[in-house]
Amino acid sequence: MRAKQYGKSILAVCLALALALTCAACGGASGKAPAENTVSAAEYWVCTGLDMGDGEMMDTEAIRSLLGVEGAEVMTLCIDGGKGDLYLMGDLLSCEWTKTETGGKLTSPEYDGVVAEFTAEPDGKMKCVVDTEDTGMVFLLSRAETRPAVLDLPAQEQAQAVPLPGFWVCTGLDMGDGEVMDAEAIRAFFQTDADSVMSLRLREDGRAYMIYFGACTAGTWEESDTGFDVHIGGEEGETLSFYDWGDGTADLSVEDENAAFEFTLSKAETAPQAFNAAPLALLDVRFTPEQARDMSNFMGLGRYAILDGKLYAYYSNRKSDRRLICYDYDPAQPKESRLTGYRKLDEGGTPCYLQTANGYLYYISWSDNNIKTLCRIGMDGSDKTVLYDKNCDYLQICGDTMYFTDENNHLVSADLDGQNITTLIDKEVYYTYCLGDGWFLYQDDADGESLHITNIQYGCDQRLSEDKVYGCVMEGAYLYYVDVHDYENYTGNLTRVNLDTLETEVSDAVMNSSFLISDGRIYSTSYGISEETENWMRLEDGSWDQTGYTVVYIDTDTQICWYINEENAIEQYVIYAGDTDLFFADALAQSLQADPRGGFTVQRVTAPEELVHYSALCSPYAVLMEVTRYPPYGMEERLKIRNAVKNVHPDCKVVLVVDENSEKEAADRVRQAKKDGLIDQFIYGSISPAYLVALMDTL
Repeated sequence: MRAKQYGKSILAVCLALALALTCAACGGASGKAPAENTVSAAEYWVCTGLDMGDGEMMDTEAIRSLLGVEGAEVMTLCIDGGKGDLYLMGDLLSCEWTKTETGGKLTSPEYDGVVAEFTAEPDGKMKCVVDTEDTGMVFLLSRAETRPAVLDLPAQEQAQAVPLPGFWVCTGLDMGDGEVMDAEAIRAFFQTDADSVMSLRLREDGRAYMIYFGACTAGTWEESDTGFDVHIGGEEGETLSFYDWGDGTADLSVEDENAAFEFTLSKAETAPQAFNAAPLALLDVRFTPEQARDMSNFMGLGRYAILDGKLYAYYSNRKSDRRLICYDYDPAQPKESRLTGYRKLDEGGTPCYLQTANGYLYYISWSDNNIKTLCRIGMDGSDKTVLYDKNCDYLQICGDTMYFTDENNHLVSADLDGQNITTLIDKEVYYTYCLGDGWFLYQDDADGESLHITNIQYGCDQRLSEDKVYGCVMEGAYLYYVDVHDYENYTGNLTRVNLDTLETEVSDAVMNSSFLISDGRIYSTSYGISEETENWMRLEDGSWDQTGYTVVYIDTDTQICWYINEENAIEQYVIYAGDTDLFFADALAQSLQADPRGGFTVQRVTAPEELVHYSALCSPYAVLMEVTRYPPYGMEERLKIRNAVKNVHPDCKVVLVVDENSEKEAADRVRQAKKDGLIDQFIYGSISPAYLVALMDTL
């Protein structure tokens, strides 16, 4: 084994001594009576001899040759009255000194009692013996005339401990034969770089990522008395204990039935190349609820934007009338007064991927001849400029930079004035999204339209999905997407990746490839079904059959929904928080009318007076009403309507609908009303359309 390895063995014993892990005293040689203790106050002792356990006492020259340091840097003892300072290979321990019959001892409550014991030798020297599992090491100390310089080094210079968080890379490997291979020898032996044999990333938050012979595993780490422990493999995994030398190197001993290996890792300033094959281990970006909402709206083609009391919107009648429009928007006003001041800003095509920056609207304008150009226009509709007149898509603005795909479907960047266009991904990509810090998600057309993540700075790239993906959303430490396997209907299994553990989970729910996430809830694109993200596996909506609502934009207090009417034209609804009755009523009506087995005729009303009046005219079979926490849709208001209807038509069935996830308190009150006989039935908002029809048919 090389000299450096001997040096580390000595240091290991020294540090073990400093931590009072193994320390023992030895009496005088050959049973002779010890000499009179000559130790007095303010005296200094330095190491002038070292026996590694083989019976050979090295002098200062041999210590310097083997360890590359002076004897005083191995061990120095300062005794000043009842105080004693012990310097051990970079660590300075402040203790109490007590004389004994054979010499003296250092004690400290911080190290659970005795730190070290020293025996006076006949020749005026002192000896300290440290017993380990394998051997005993002997330190021989001699008096120094002057104060050793190591005692006056600042604490940070004494220890020179390198911070543990960051990257660590394998620089040495002993395969059990005592020979330490360096990085070049490791590459020659394994036919792979040393960083692929073993590399670590320790994050400040306690997460850990380990590359071991090319495979990446996630786990956790924590400091230990001698270095740090890395736990990988979950609850049934294993813990690897690394010995930290404090100088930017650490050792790991691994034993199996056949051999024992010792890995030496060194601190790296940058990410080892091996991590390029596992980009998620380098990804520190985590999206806030606001960022997740922005990403959701982008994946929905970014047709809307709310800013400074204005609603900028896409308009199309599915014929040839496509335009960018604007409303004055005040959600605090009554429904009929929230959108005012309608005006057209651009009639040149269908606007999508609306972005705002520097007092301008930026967007992709989709013309009738299927050409998409990048445009900029003033917020009042003035000063329209075409910044990129070739076919382009997926416009996103981050800071002072625009990202979009060019006419070759390559991802490019540009300044906000359209200048300095630079190619970032030189292949055909779709559904691109900038996460920040050089990270991008995209659909790789040549790789089966699968979802990829890449970092422009690192030059790394990784496939994330098994099948086709047409959009994704990140929230917190999770990345959600639908792994599409039904290409005709664009449906598949909802999937998410845990960015901390690198684990991928797949739900049995089959849903449409488009969805949104806002404030901890995930919304499907059909029938208004939603679920808390923590219960994401329960979400299922079925495919969009052109008869239900689709949520296409969501903000803090606003949802914009589409409904495809009988003329195959889009009707748009702006729904403010508390207006979900508008959304639910039409969705329920469409479900009931669409099923031929039920034979229902549905009449939607917007006021209690209309409902009572209609009940007197036609003797309705049933009345459906949604209950929320917001007046006038609360339980009290709904029961008043119930009483009015029953007075006119006692046989009419009263059914209440409630979202059991977002309206838990209201759901409890509705259920109790059924128990009390106040209503005939209740329905949870998460039921399928088919079950709704069947339930209503059996009332």
